[in-house]
Amino acid sequence: MTREEVQNSLEMKIVQREMVKKFPFIIDIKITDDFEENDALYEYVYFSKITISNSKILEQYPHWEFRSWMEGRLEEDGQIDNLIYLAELYLSLDHPTPSEVQKEMDEMTSKIHWMIRKQVTIPDEFKLRKKIGISKYKVVE
Repeated sequence: MTREEVQNSLEMKIVQREMVKKFPFIIDIKITDDFEENDALYEYVYFSKITISNSKILEQYPHWEFRSWMEGRLEEDGQIDNLIYLAELYLSLDHPTPSEVQKEMDEMTSKIHWMIRKQVTIPDEFKLRKKIGISKYKVVE
């Protein structure tokens, strides 16, 4: 499959719809890597980049405070490898941490993949052979 075919697949559309519903700060999810040329390197996963809204994530998690160096990153390319780098936290048992939110996102993409794999009513040509993983986040204003 090409990157465009994966991006336009049924599974990717379901992942996008469900992720945006659960995490309203997500603006977009795009497949990022050129796996067609390096298929052996990407044996189990299609890597994606999630674009998130700076203002919406802080509305949803007001106890997060952007780290001071993030503002400079937002002006450059806005990409980060891990939500943990995004925010300073107040230590609290009542609120999820960035790593917990990131883990929940990863688990959700896996659940969707395996749910689709098990569906006998969905023809095999509509199923992805690899799961969609998150490799980068892009933060926009």
